Amino acid sequence: MGFTEGQINAINARGQSILVSAGAGSGKTSVLIERLIKILSDEENKTPAEKVIVVTFTKDAASQIRQRLSAALEKKLSEEPDNLWLMTQQSNLCFAKISTIHSFCFDMIRDNAELAGVSADFRIADENEEKIMISSAIKTVIGNISLRSPEMKNELRDFFCNKKEYELSEVFEKFYNYAVSMPFYEDILSEILEGFSGSTDEIKKEYVRILSEQAEEFAETALFCKEFAESVSALAVSNTFENEYNLFRSIAEKIKDEKILYDDRIAMFGGVDFKRMPSFKPENVIEDGVKTQYTALRNRYKDKYKRLCKDHLFRNSDIEDDREIHEKILSYLIEIVKEIDDEIYAMKEEKNVLTFSDAERVSVKLLCRKDENGNIAKTELAESLSKYYGEIMIDEYQDSNAMQDLIFRMLSKNSENLFAVGDIKQSIYRFRQSDPTIFVNALKSAVEYDDAGEKDPAVIRLNDNFRSSEDVVNFVNFTFSLIMSEKVGEIDYSDNQSLKASAEYPEQDRATEIIIVNEEEEEESFEEDSSEENSDDENSDEEEIDVKAVKSEAFAVAMKIKEMLSSAENTVRVDNETLRRCQPKDICILTRTRSAGFSLNKKVQMKIERTIANSIVTRK
Repeated sequence: MGFTEGQINAINARGQSILVSAGAGSGKTSVLIERLIKILSDEENKTPAEKVIVVTFTKDAASQIRQRLSAALEKKLSEEPDNLWLMTQQSNLCFAKISTIHSFCFDMIRDNAELAGVSADFRIADENEEKIMISSAIKTVIGNISLRSPEMKNELRDFFCNKKEYELSEVFEKFYNYAVSMPFYEDILSEILEGFSGSTDEIKKEYVRILSEQAEEFAETALFCKEFAESVSALAVSNTFENEYNLFRSIAEKIKDEKILYDDRIAMFGGVDFKRMPSFKPENVIEDGVKTQYTALRNRYKDKYKRLCKDHLFRNSDIEDDREIHEKILSYLIEIVKEIDDEIYAMKEEKNVLTFSDAERVSVKLLCRKDENGNIAKTELAESLSKYYGEIMIDEYQDSNAMQDLIFRMLSKNSENLFAVGDIKQSIYRFRQSDPTIFVNALKSAVEYDDAGEKDPAVIRLNDNFRSSEDVVNFVNFTFSLIMSEKVGEIDYSDNQSLKASAEYPEQDRATEIIIVNEEEEEESFEEDSSEENSDDENSDEEEIDVKAVKSEAFAVAMKIKEMLSSAENTVRVDNETLRRCQPKDICILTRTRSAGFSLNKKVQMKIERTIANSIVTRK
């Protein structure tokens, strides 16, 4: 099967920053390989293999790309055995920088150890060793604060922890990890702190915007309830909802009017008086269900409104007091982060180690400087390297962080030789300080490839899914169009993001099933041994309920797997041309926690062969 128009554009685009938004199953790895092959085999615009950077998220992905690239070049050489350029590229492929970002950075640091201020024979600490160093540094800093400024410690503990000191160390660790993930973090934190020392006008403006949006949300819910009431001719009830809709719509608009004093606007928001709901007697089951729905919805937004007014309605004096407290707390945290950083640096220097976070921090130090206006600019090394490298390709760009993105841009030729691939819908590493807004902002600033000029940053969208049946794709699109928006998930799940079913499967019913499990009925189908029952009895009440649910779900899963394996109609795509019957290795069960996965695994084994159970994969 040939490439699609979008894939061809991604393979052939040159001379401009290219962002590829590649949905699941869209063939992005094949596109990356084909693009690299074309670049390396191009004899008119030669790019030596050693001048190519390909950054992947895992070592396995890097190894796969290198192997496939080598095989493709070997095939080309077999077709053109006298091509000296291809021979050179094949022999130099081992020098191409195809690796994870950390591997690339560590290599660059070793090559420039003296400039980086580290020993060239440094050792790389693993994650556990890094955690121990951070924990030790925090413990030392807390001890120092206790002696130097017990008042500071008490204020921080009261603010964050309700007097539990171990929680204070957790706060410091989280803030430290967040802070040092930012380039020039000291400058950024200082700028944030300066923002607290000025006028509170911007804070109040943002707070009013949030209240206005909340009022709009209450209004929309009231309107929804009004339509519910109208559907069963509960006119008096409908009028009540209409009044509440109009009231919240009015508040949403008036609260933004800066001609009205700030405190008066806050009082306006907090002055809603919910009238008693008129009585309505349902005449049938449907009307009774509708009444239950609109009553529950109204109670929900009434309760939310009351909680908001009780705990989160801030007048001018509250804002001023809050600003002073936060300015003080932030100044403490900045001081503490710097002290923790110094402690950790001393430990690393003594042990001659660098951590994975250092790979990025030290690389930024090597590549970036601040100019006379305080802007980030390239160092001499960055200028030299950006002239040297001809192509920079980044996979899984949605999981990049600010440090990594800055490194890529410092190495590029004004971003004109940057080629980044990602999918915002697959961003899952924010807890490791990845920043999906980098990808989102790049999408927003880029021009659609067909409309872009020669030097414009362009976006190419690969939404064809060559992996799943149309039924699966339709279910995914339907589900995410309902739950994914710019507020929840960074993007609106529009036509630009939805998947297009492009895999060919035989005609059959593949409708997505949602299995409703009856715990009481299914539980009896398991014959537990006494050791497992005793183990379960030791759990808390809440855990016992979870175990019961796992038993029932495991039975349903086991029965479904047996059904899938026994039917010749359940087929799996091997490649673009071949289908085969479903096998145990094709089946994946995702659970919320690792422990639930282990428990489910045991119970599924009771009903189906061990080979099936071994195919279970628990999402970490």
